[in-house]
Amino acid sequence: MAAQHSTLQSRETTRNAPSCSSTQEPRRSGLQAEIHRAPPGHAEHEDECPGRPSEDQRLGPGPREPKQGDTFHLAAKSGLRDTCLLLLRKGARLNAANKQGQTALHLSAYHGHHSVAKLLIKRGIDKRATDDKGSVALHAAACKGNLECCRVLVEADRVSGKEKNKRDRYPFDYAFNNGHQKVFQFLLQSLPFKGFATLPQGIQEKLHSHTHKALKERNKSAVETIVESMWWEAGFGSTKRHEEQPCSNFRELIKLYPSIAEKVMNKCTTTCPTTRFKSYDFRIFEDNYFIRREKKRSGLDLPQSPFYQDSWRVMPFAEEMVTDNLLWKKEHP
Repeated sequence: MAAQHSTLQSRETTRNAPSCSSTQEPRRSGLQAEIHRAPPGHAEHEDECPGRPSEDQRLGPGPREPKQGDTFHLAAKSGLRDTCLLLLRKGARLNAANKQGQTALHLSAYHGHHSVAKLLIKRGIDKRATDDKGSVALHAAACKGNLECCRVLVEADRVSGKEKNKRDRYPFDYAFNNGHQKVFQFLLQSLPFKGFATLPQGIQEKLHSHTHKALKERNKSAVETIVESMWWEAGFGSTKRHEEQPCSNFRELIKLYPSIAEKVMNKCTTTCPTTRFKSYDFRIFEDNYFIRREKKRSGLDLPQSPFYQDSWRVMPFAEEMVTDNLLWKKEHP
């Protein structure tokens, strides 16, 4: 009898004891659960994207009640346009930023939701807001290759294409490094400059480096994109250096892609509209030598090329278009 009483008492104690699960964070559902869910991973080959969650963010925050700003950002990240609109009408702060300094525009651009980005821009969100890394929303969209988002952002603010973040990168840098060819092409076409003469030196150097890398990696589509843009001159030039060596981009272009090299040469040819006289300016290339027309008219039997055809060395009466006294120029390939 005593044993039976002891057993009943033990069962009662077990029934009334608090469950170990009651000390854990309560289960969440819907938007609340999504707030605490780790974002998807990213391919290893990609450049580190603006808008990519930090390690702390991927692990998730500690237990807390979701705020309205969290829900608004989540709706933008998830592409829920109508939900974003409803939350804004309910008082959500349009330009609120998360712990990484990202606004809803950063998140919608990064995750490819152009309809949400359109709504946010229409409602007056700060289009040039920067996150903790100094990136605008266009950096995030370009890094993930979201072409439609890039179109929306550039249409709303074309100047954003020349914004540089704290890592010294422009939006087109992310598109190039991550292999988003169509986005790279679009961003080059959309740069807010009237011509090459007004292109900032920093952007010229970036495009030159991209040309060098594209040739080295046999990335023909990237080379074509640069050559066919308004900024093709940035890809070449004897004044550029790579590891203290003179740039050989044009030589590599001739060896790898002769048809593209021909396009570059054609761009160096201009025709006078009245006299139809053609002039050639190849000063952007590595071997900038020429023979003066006066010497050719002097009656001497001078060749057209300033190089000996057997050794490809510079002829003694050839002159430099750009004088910098570099010995390597006298050794033509």
